[in-house]
Amino acid sequence: MNDPASTNPKDSDKRSFLMDAFSDAIEPEGFQIEGYELLHELDRGGMGIVYLARQHSPEREVALKVMLPKYSGESQMRERFQREAQAMATLDHPAILPIYEVGTNGLFPFFSMKLALGGSLAEKVEKEPLSPRKAAELLLEIAHAVHHAHQQGVLHRDLKPANFLFDSKEQVFVSDFGVAKILDNNEFHLTQTLALVGTPHYLAPELAEGHSKATTATDIYSLGAVFYECLSGKKTFSDQDNLASQLRTIIEEPIVSPRHHIPNIPRDLETICLKALEKDPTKRYSSAASFAADLQRWIDGHPIHARPVHPIEWTWRWCKRHVLASILLATLLMVGVIASTILVLQEIESKKALQKEQNAVRIQLHQSLIAQAKTERLLASSGFRQRALNLLSQASKIKPSPRVKEEALASFVKMDLSPIPKTVPQASSMIWPLPLHQSSQIIRRYDRPHGNEALVFYLNGEARLWRQSYDIPIHTWIPSPGQSIAAGFLPASSALIITGNENNLCLLQGTDFQDEEKISLSQQPSFLAASPTKPLVALGGVDGLSLYSIDERTLLWEKNNQPVRCVPCWSLNGQYLAVAQGEEKEVTILDAATGESLLSLWTTGWPEMMTFDPALRLLAIACDNETILVLDLITRKTVAELTLSTRQLGFSPDNQYLWAIDSQQIEHRWFLQPAVGYREWQNSLNPGRIATINSIQLSPEREKLLLADSRGIEIWSVQEGTRIDSYLAHNQRIDAPTM
Repeated sequence: MNDPASTNPKDSDKRSFLMDAFSDAIEPEGFQIEGYELLHELDRGGMGIVYLARQHSPEREVALKVMLPKYSGESQMRERFQREAQAMATLDHPAILPIYEVGTNGLFPFFSMKLALGGSLAEKVEKEPLSPRKAAELLLEIAHAVHHAHQQGVLHRDLKPANFLFDSKEQVFVSDFGVAKILDNNEFHLTQTLALVGTPHYLAPELAEGHSKATTATDIYSLGAVFYECLSGKKTFSDQDNLASQLRTIIEEPIVSPRHHIPNIPRDLETICLKALEKDPTKRYSSAASFAADLQRWIDGHPIHARPVHPIEWTWRWCKRHVLASILLATLLMVGVIASTILVLQEIESKKALQKEQNAVRIQLHQSLIAQAKTERLLASSGFRQRALNLLSQASKIKPSPRVKEEALASFVKMDLSPIPKTVPQASSMIWPLPLHQSSQIIRRYDRPHGNEALVFYLNGEARLWRQSYDIPIHTWIPSPGQSIAAGFLPASSALIITGNENNLCLLQGTDFQDEEKISLSQQPSFLAASPTKPLVALGGVDGLSLYSIDERTLLWEKNNQPVRCVPCWSLNGQYLAVAQGEEKEVTILDAATGESLLSLWTTGWPEMMTFDPALRLLAIACDNETILVLDLITRKTVAELTLSTRQLGFSPDNQYLWAIDSQQIEHRWFLQPAVGYREWQNSLNPGRIATINSIQLSPEREKLLLADSRGIEIWSVQEGTRIDSYLAHNQRIDAPTM
């Protein structure tokens, strides 16, 4: 490729003058690059100078590499310089020195890079070898970066300690892609001497022979040579008198074990290092990723995949390289055949014993992971499903087994509540905030459905009615001595019902709830809950629970046997009431129309607040022991037990998550992860079957389900999941399908 800059004789004379002046310059005085302020020289290589420079936009300090002027007229060197910038610019990896800008300043190509002033790996290993773990962790980062370059079609071809730089935080970066090779259909073909393509101490044998091109295997050999130097503090081969002798040593001589220099180097690390340094490229690691994977296994305490070269294999390789010497030694070796055979057998037995021990450890770990997953499922604490699946995933990687699948299925068929991470974007809050000076000492809050008012109850017994965006409350109620305020919204009539000062209900209506009507009661209730669908109010107190009709001005039913402990809770369809009544820690579900008890649920603390989910499958209960219980109304089992001091509680309208407001007015959310993988047929709030199911059968068209038990026969709709017909047996037993 011809340099267009050399076509004009005057330009050639000007370039020659500038090159002579610049090639001798140490300080960047009189030489400027637009957009940068050159501070001082950092390093000088074979074809470029690296300056510490200050970039103007964005403002930062960078390393600026400028091609030596004496090479700017040579198209081959300009191409090599530009190739380095191209190679680095195409790579995006945290351990590869990033390129900021590539350009040309007149006759001089340049590119700017991240500034790494923490020194090079060569400086570190020159002082002393790295610890085995530090060396493994460092080469792990480098190997991942090299593998990324290989994936992008870039070979480095000059991996050596001097080309691994550190920043002030000790982060390592692969740099200097000056002799990198880009593998594509338009591959560069630059004629260079061997000395320019890699450094001899880190050069693969096939390149030293001069018969092979650079491949990923040659970069892996260089990684092995760098690892060898980090572990032992020595180079793979000692320095020779000349380049020819050095290359012959690389090609023919075996590498001395790094444990020969430092005996306490772990044997597995020695094995990894020597596998990367195999003279036969096909016996090295297949990729830099495989090299990194074995390092990661050693760091994690797992068995590595590489195997050490056996002495017999090492001897055979040596004989292939030294045919004459091997013939002379053959007679001596025959004497040790029997002893060698015994050693080989012992080595085989040792490997079998080691393999057996490793298998036993793997089986034990496999079983332990499954047992931990089962424990997570049985404890069923919040987020158990993901934790169990993570453990089972690890067990499956060790050994796929039916137990893993069975336990995974068991985790899926159990409902879970997992906390929504703070990093996950959330929808707008379920409630609007109160003025900051009024957000403390709150014990309960009720928001008007489809409105912008909220009833707030405070620790001092007061109740206040707030409207969104108002700084002062619309109404404030102070209880009479020995009484408490109870209130609620009547969505059906857009009214507010309140009690707490006299033995009466006060019905408030109008835009600002200014129209007042008093309804006399025989007893003063402590708790009040308005139906979400009808003008009905559930009243609770020390004398029991009753249901009052606002329209008819009469009690529909009463349950006066036990005191009510907290505000009753209505289901969204107005058909059911949840009430904590009596001296037991339990919640009873009632039929709102009749007051009949449908089922009871035991709790771990005294209930203070309750809420149904929209699907009428779950009931969340906030207790006085700072826990939230989530109970399944069908199975009566606890789905989750959450630790939180709660002031407000609810389910999202789409039934996707549970939310709660704590004592600091901070909102918390949990994903509702329902059971999956099966279909369930059940009546809503069914108090439970008494009879034992003997048989179940699907109809031929798979539209109906026949269920037979000791009580009789039931027919269910598969599509609707509801019972559509039944037959009760008398003095007989039905235990076989009839379809």
